[in-house]
Formats: sequence, C-alpha cells, structure tokens
Amino acid sequence: MKSLIDGFEYDVFISYRHKDNTYDAWVNTFVDHLRKELAATFKENVSIYFDQNTEDGLHVHHQVDESISHKVRCLIFIPILSKTYCDPKSFAWSHEFVAFCQLANTDGFGMRVEVGHSNVASRILPVCIHELDAIDVKLYEQTSGLLLRSIDFIFKSPGLNRPLRSTEDAPLENQKKVHYRDQINRVAMAIQEIIAGMQRTPAVKRPREKIKHRVKITPYSLAGILILIGVVASLGIFKAKIFESEKVAINTNSIAVLPFANLSHDAEQEFFSDGITEQIITELAQINNLKVIARTSVMKYKSTAKSISEIGTDLNVTHVLEGSVRRYGNKIRITAQLIEVKNQSHLWAADYDENFGDIFRVQDEVSVRIATTLKTRLTTDELSSLKSQELQNPKAYEHYLKGAYIHEKYFLAMRDDKYFHQAESEFKKALALEPQYVMALAGLADVYDTYSFQLPADGRRYVEKRDSLVEIAFRIDPHSYYTLLIKAFTFYNYDDPAEDLSDSAFHYLKRAYRAAPSNIKVSEQIAIFFQRQGLWLNCLPFLKKSVELNPLEPIGPTWLGWAYVQLGDTEAAEVIFRNVIELYPEISGGHSGMAFSKLIQNKVKEALPYLQKAKEIKGDDYIVMSLDALLMASKGDKTASKKYNDQFVLVRLGLYKEAVEQISKAPDQYILVKKNKFYDPLRDRDDYKKMMEQFKIQYEVNLRRFQFEDL
Repeated sequence: MKSLIDGFEYDVFISYRHKDNTYDAWVNTFVDHLRKELAATFKENVSIYFDQNTEDGLHVHHQVDESISHKVRCLIFIPILSKTYCDPKSFAWSHEFVAFCQLANTDGFGMRVEVGHSNVASRILPVCIHELDAIDVKLYEQTSGLLLRSIDFIFKSPGLNRPLRSTEDAPLENQKKVHYRDQINRVAMAIQEIIAGMQRTPAVKRPREKIKHRVKITPYSLAGILILIGVVASLGIFKAKIFESEKVAINTNSIAVLPFANLSHDAEQEFFSDGITEQIITELAQINNLKVIARTSVMKYKSTAKSISEIGTDLNVTHVLEGSVRRYGNKIRITAQLIEVKNQSHLWAADYDENFGDIFRVQDEVSVRIATTLKTRLTTDELSSLKSQELQNPKAYEHYLKGAYIHEKYFLAMRDDKYFHQAESEFKKALALEPQYVMALAGLADVYDTYSFQLPADGRRYVEKRDSLVEIAFRIDPHSYYTLLIKAFTFYNYDDPAEDLSDSAFHYLKRAYRAAPSNIKVSEQIAIFFQRQGLWLNCLPFLKKSVELNPLEPIGPTWLGWAYVQLGDTEAAEVIFRNVIELYPEISGGHSGMAFSKLIQNKVKEALPYLQKAKEIKGDDYIVMSLDALLMASKGDKTASKKYNDQFVLVRLGLYKEAVEQISKAPDQYILVKKNKFYDPLRDRDDYKKMMEQFKIQYEVNLRRFQFEDL
C-alpha cells in the first residue's frame, strides 16, 4: 500500500522491542485497534508498517541497512516506549528510531510539521506503555532533539508499572485515569493532524533564510557573522536548560507567564489565548526590578507535562503565572493563578467572567496584582504603562492580536509575502475600527519595517509608510515602548553613511529600554546598536540579558559565544558552544563557533570534527566557507585567500600588510583587534599602529556619545 504522500514508503511505522509483544501480544492488539480507528478517521486508506516477527532484529545474513531503510521512510514514526526500548544496543533503537531521526531531517519536511494556528507537531509520535526511567527519557530527548510528549497507555498504581490492557478501561485504582479507547482515538487524531499538516506543506529543500533585518551585512562586518549565526541558531528546538556559563543568581522578582490554555473548544481562538499571554508578558516587562521571561521561551511549555518546579528551574525564575481563557460569544472567562516555585504555593488566584470589551481591564488587573503580590513598588509611570488604551470597539483588539500573531509566528520566521499581506490586513482592519490605536499603528509600522528590507527596489515606499505611522503613534502616546523602539529604526540610514543619525536612534532606544527593561526585543536591538558602533564591551551586558530573558532559544548564547571569540576570550566562548552543541546538535551555530575558536588558537586537529559537522548541517555557506579558508591557511595553503579573503586568513598566512588594509575598512573592530591575541603579529607594524590610533579616536568618541547609565 502506498503512502498518502508521494516519495514515502508508509504513512505510519510502528517500532517496538519484540520482547514487549511476547507476553500478551500487547503491540499486536494496539495495532489492530489503531487500524480500525484510522479506518473510521480517514477517508483514504492509511498504510502502516508493523513487523510481527518474534525475533529482535533481522537474521544474520540480511543486509540491515538495505532491508529496513526504505521501510523507515515514513510520514509518522510511532515508537512503543517501554522499560527496554531506549537501548542503543537494541535493533529497534539503532536501526529504526535512530534511522528515522536521520531520515526525517533530510527528507524535505524535517522533524516538525506546522499543523495550523502556529502549532507545531513532531513526526515522532511516542506511545508509552511504562513509566520510563530518567536515563531513558534523557536518551530519547538527546537522540531525537525533542521533548518527550507521549500518549500514555500505562497502568500505574503502588507497586505496578505495566501496559494498560484494552479489557480494563481505566479502573479506579489506575493512577493514570486513562481510557484505552480514548487513547487509541488520540493516536488516530494526532496522525490525522500531522498528515494533514504535511499535505498542506509539500516537501521542499528549504531556502536559506534571509538575514534578520536592521543589520547590514558586509564582507568585513563581524556584526554580519554574528547575526547570520543568530539566524541559523534561531532554527533551534526546545530544550529545557539555561546555559550554565551565563546563569545569573536567581532574581528575587522573576516570573514566567505560561501560555494560557484555550478552553474555547475552537482552534481558531488559539491566537486569542496566545495573544493574552503575550500582552501580560509585555505589560509585566515594563516593570523595573522584575525579570520576565520572553514569549518564545514560555511558549515551549504549551500543553507541557512538566511540573511548576521543573519549569521554574528551567527558566531560573521564582514565580510562575498560569491560566486559561474560554470565549463564548461576547463573553470571556479568564482564570489566573500566581504560584511560587520554591514551595509551589498559590499566592493568589482569580476568576474573571466578563464581557469581551472588558478584556483590557482584566489584563491590567492581573499585571497589577502580580506586581503587588511580589511587593514590587510601582512608580506613577509604571502604573500608567500598565493601563491599556481604551478602545470603543473591542473588535479592533482582536484584529491587532491576529496581526501580531501572524507577524511573529509566520512572517518573521519565513519572510513569505503572503504572511506580510495577512498581517498587514489584520492591522489595517484594527485601525479602520480604531484609527488612534497605538499598538496597531506600531505593529503595522513594524511589519512595514521588516518588509522594506526584502524589497531593495521598492523598500523606500514601505520605509515612508513606517515613518508616517510611527509619527502618528508617537503623537498619541510618546511613552509606549513599542512606538519608541520603532521610532529608533527611523533614524537608521544604511544607504548614506554620511547622514549619521545614530544619536537620535540611541536616544529612543534608551527610552524604550527604560519603558520596558525586561522586553527581549529592546535588549536585542540595543545589543545590535552597540555592536554596529564598535562598542562590543557595552554590547555584552545586553547579550547576556537576552540569554537570561530567553533561555530556551539558541540564538542568544550562540551570538554571545561568537562575541567572546572575537574578543579573544575563547575559554568563555567554548563553554557556551559546548552547551549549544549538547542542546542543539542539529544547528550549525555551535559547531561552527567551536571550530572558529579552535582555529583562532591554531588548534587545527581539534577544529576538524566541528567544522565537518557544520558542513554536514549547512553545506558550503558563508560561515563554513570562511572557516574552510582559515583551516587552509592554518595548514600553510597559500590559495586560502582565494577561497575567502578575510583578515583572519591573511594574518594566518603572514600577509600582514594585506591584513592591515583589510581591517582598516572596518573601524568598528577596534576593540576586537585590540583585545584578541590573534592579532599579536601585527602589533609592531607602523601601518597597524597608525590605523589603531585613528580607530581609537573614533572609539572614544563613540564611548562618550553613547553612554548608557545603567551599564
């Protein structure tokens, strides 16, 4: 039977340890029931590969790779996780589970599938028949790169840990309280959702992502290298661990706002519950002395099975807010509870049954209650910032949430024109209802800012639209952090360096930071600004803060690690890169960063495996090409400069005059060149000394121009 999608052998592959089927044929029974459920779920026939052989593995004269590899080429892989399945020595693990993980990352779809409403599902659909040991869970997560989220068929009670049989449908003594029939249905519905997502998104080789806007890339720009690495890192996946090398003492006032559960029984309302979550995060981020975890990290806990204690440890916070949203017609019911991580005690809880138009008051009250409970003194400005703009037509808020949702989840990630038009349409609908709606004005301006960098020929038109919207928003509310942030962008002019408006940009960035000191976007943009001005030491605190606010995304630590390498602190950089590689082995940022650090120290043999891994992941891209050239130069290959002609290659080849000429084109590298021992061979040269004297003058000018009192 063919797969529902061309190019695949089966729709579903059932993988199990054969010894788990010998006692009562549990897997046989499961597969029989699943086939019947799928027949009642799909209009088409769903093909399943299920090997009922009683031996654990193929016969000795069989060619394992050729016999199984084509069968593992499936849409969905279902491992039956037992006490014995997670075993690198077993056939099912090494030739089925590991094989699928490798194939899924190269078959055009990847391990994850977008299933609608910004939700993402894994193509591995684990079925658990035993409570697993911690070491097995760790092996599963490290190998797959996925958090273990299983559909459980477990009978658990004191002294018992065994599969749930179909004949004992959730007896009262089963602590799991699961119904066998319901779990079969959940598996079938999950299969349907994943296949539908794959059918909507044909398998293609993904194009290289465009560089994140607002940073111009040049061959001599280290900012370019860092942001490119950041973009690569942003493809990373969820791993619940903060980077130990940058972990700070836990803040006495720190909070993670978990995704509010959508209880509306309407998937179309998912944007609404997510939007409320983000709005509360945004409001809380405006309070001084309160660390608020960024949206992208907390969204990893959607439908999580992790405990509050585990989440608090993962995110390094003292408090967690969780809640739910139910919308029915013009009514909303919101529940919220603030929990202290240390003892998991509920500090307060509240239920709100309101009209939809009162949503702003509810959000504001939740934010103020949190601040009050945490004994955070609110200034007059902070109290004002926690008061949402009153709208005559609440429908405008709904359109704003949709526009922000599409911009953040789709357009920024994929840079597809259709998502630009969708986001633009929603913001315009909001403004048609409420022309003075500041957040919608700033949101539309932000979308135009992003889009302008994709249209070199017509970008100016969208820049003008952005500037016009920002001016309107600024006149209405000159204190909005979002307006201040977008207004800073209006002073960037990459086309005409002579028109230096950096002072104005910095002025508004500082105001945005003071308005929202825990907002991740603001911290990242200040880091980028300092980087562009060559103030790398000033940049570091904001890079570290980005890691602290957004601990479950690899972009921050990868970016920070590259900054440390450039500054010559390879020891600190390698601690970070090892963490990145351990947690995100499938992205190139950690591997290429480690290779760069080793090559800078002329540790060629140690660099080789990291560079090879980076090549396997990214191919011969910009970063890999530059590292390859540095490797060639380290081996004395004089042709290295023809492959990639940068200052590192030139210094390593002993072409010091050419290296100085190259560095002289990038005055923003003054502090990097000054601090990094790699450049020691240049120190005694007259042309180097003259160049550095000139660089120093501009550097000290910038230090005086761009003083940040909080540093």
